Amino acid sequence: MRRISDTSTLDLFEVPAPAPELPGTMDYRHQVAHLVSEMLRRSPHDRFDVAARMSRL
Repeated sequence: MRRISDTSTLDLFEVPAPAPELPGTMDYRHQVAHLVSEMLRRSPHDRFDVAARMSRL
């Protein structure tokens, strides 16, 4: 009897490998830091007041 190749079922014992990380992928630290800094600079409240309000939320 001939086996039919099943392309939909994965190998049960195959160890998955994580996708390789590309340098700079989704690294938004600088953009977020600058945006938060700009928002805090334009805010009528100081950083401590903003932090307290965020903690309450």
